Amino acid sequence: MNFILYFFLFVSVTSWSTDNANNKWVDEYATAHRIANEEDKPLLVFFSGSDWCKPCIKLKKYIVDTGQFQALASEKFVLYNADFPINKKQKKTTIRQNEALAEKYNKEGLFPKIVIVSTKGNVLAEIGYIDCTPNEYFEMIKNKIENSNAVSN
Repeated sequence: MNFILYFFLFVSVTSWSTDNANNKWVDEYATAHRIANEEDKPLLVFFSGSDWCKPCIKLKKYIVDTGQFQALASEKFVLYNADFPINKKQKKTTIRQNEALAEKYNKEGLFPKIVIVSTKGNVLAEIGYIDCTPNEYFEMIKNKIENSNAVSN
């Protein structure tokens, strides 16, 4: 009996630490912005409703929170989730910051929405929910950025 209890405890702790080790999302926007400037990387801002928006939940679970997507995306971008939950508590500073980001980059209030923002604050690409693999989604983001650079040049 003790063996089974210890086994489940070990599995729980290891899976929790593995999940956190793979998490590439920065918790605070100010920190994400600072890192983006220091590393000269664009920001990937994920506008989500984590506890009410079914497409947001699917995008998070099957694409943006996968190790495959995070490994690819964190090489090119600094990742920030501008979450707008209904039932989850957030710090007032986080709520204000996310509302300011939405006012600037998601005026339409579309969920889910990913916006790639340059270090100068310019929108490089926007994308919503698309049913595909994490790798395909990442490639779509890259293509949108390349197409927007081709148009602006």
